Amino acid sequence: MNNANLKNERGSALVTVIVLILVVTLTITAILQFNRRQQIMLANKGLQVQVYHNAKSMVYKLLNGPKIDIMDGSTSLFGNDTTSYSIEPWGLFFKIKTTSKIKNINSSRSFLIGRKQDDRFNPALVLGNKQNPLILTGSTVIEGDVSVGLSGVRPGVIKGKRFTGQSLVLGNVIRDAKSKLPDIKFKQQVPLKKNYQEFRKDDNKIYLDNGWHTFNRQKLIELQKAGIENIIGPGLLEIDGNITFENIALLNQVEVISDSNITFSSYSRTEQVLVKANGIQIENNSKHRGQFIAKNWLKTNDTQFEYPSVLAVINNDLIVQKRYLEIGANVTVEGSVILYTKTTKQEQPEKINIDVSSQVHGLVYSNRYSEIYGEIRGIIMTQSFYLYTSPTTYINWINGATINRPAFKGMFCIPIGFGDSKGFTILSEL
Repeated sequence: MNNANLKNERGSALVTVIVLILVVTLTITAILQFNRRQQIMLANKGLQVQVYHNAKSMVYKLLNGPKIDIMDGSTSLFGNDTTSYSIEPWGLFFKIKTTSKIKNINSSRSFLIGRKQDDRFNPALVLGNKQNPLILTGSTVIEGDVSVGLSGVRPGVIKGKRFTGQSLVLGNVIRDAKSKLPDIKFKQQVPLKKNYQEFRKDDNKIYLDNGWHTFNRQKLIELQKAGIENIIGPGLLEIDGNITFENIALLNQVEVISDSNITFSSYSRTEQVLVKANGIQIENNSKHRGQFIAKNWLKTNDTQFEYPSVLAVINNDLIVQKRYLEIGANVTVEGSVILYTKTTKQEQPEKINIDVSSQVHGLVYSNRYSEIYGEIRGIIMTQSFYLYTSPTTYINWINGATINRPAFKGMFCIPIGFGDSKGFTILSEL
C-alpha cells in the first residue's frame, strides 16, 4: 500500500514537472516570438524613417543641384536604384513626388515647390504706378519700407477726414521712377490623358484613384444622399455646369476644373486641392487649404485659408470683362492673393478688395488695382491703389488699412513663374 502511494506521488510529481517544463517552454517561446516581432517592427519602422528621410533629402539635393528646366509644363521622370522622382505642374506651383525603397520598404511623398524668396520681398509695399504719389488718410498704418515714385508719400484729406497717424511710414521711403512690378508667367496646363472612370466607394468616402471623373450637381446630390462626406484624391473632377459643395470635404490632391462657377459653402472643407473655374465663391464657415484660381472672379467671406493657400484671378486674354477678387468680411488668408490680367480698358477697375475685418498673411499682388481696408501682414505689390468716395475716384490713396511687414515671420507662397526669381524651395508636404 505504501509502495503504491509512493509510486502515485512520484507519478504526480513527474506530471507536474513535465507540465511546468511545458509551461516554461511555451512562455519562453512566446517571449522570444514577441521579442522577434518587436525587433522586426522596430527594424521596419527604422527603415521607414530612413526611406522617408532619403526621399526628402533627395528633394533638397534636387532643388539645390544642377538647374532643371521645369517651366515647360511637362512631366519629368528620373531616379536611381532606390529613389525615383516625378515633377509636374500643380496650379501656380510644381509638385515633386518621390518614391524611395530599401529592401521591401517603400515610401512615397509629394512636396509643393515654389520660388525662393529674394530681396524684392523685403519691403512692406511696392507700387508700380510711379506717376502719382502714395496718399495716406484716416488710420492707415504702414510698418516697413515702401517703394514708390519720385513724389513719395503724402498725407491726404477726404471729406474732412485727415491722416491720424504720427508717422506716414514706419520705415524707409524708397523713391524710384523706373522699376516696375515683377511680371508673372503663367502656362496653360492641360492634363495629358483623359482616363475616365467610376468612383471607388468605401463607407462615407469616395476615392478618385488618380483617375479623371466627370461630375455635376445631380451626381453630388446623389452622393450626399448616399452619405458621402469625403472625396479623396489624388484625382481630377471635371465639373459640368455650376455646382455648390456643401458639408463635404475634398482631400489629398483633388483637382477640380470647370468652365462654369463653383461655390464652397456651409462647412465645406478642402485640404491640398487645386480648383480652377470661371468664377469661385467660398463662404459660410468653411475651412480650406489649397489653390483657388478663377478666370474672371473670386469672392469669399467667413472663411479661413491655411498655409500654403492661394486665391487668384488670372486671365491672359484681352476680352473686356469685369474681373475682380473680393475678400469680404471675416477672412484670413495664409499664403498669396493674386490678380493678374492683361486687359487695360474697363468701365469698372479690375481690383483686389480686402474688407476691414479681414487679414492676409503673406503676399498680395495685383497688376491692376488694390482697394485695401483690412490688414496685410507681409507685402503688397500693386500697380495702383484705388479708393472711391462718391462722387470721386482717388488713385493711389489708402484709407484705414494696416500693412505690417515685420509682423510676417513665415514663408511666402511665390509662384514658379514669378518674375525672374531664381531657385526653388519646398513650401509644404502634400
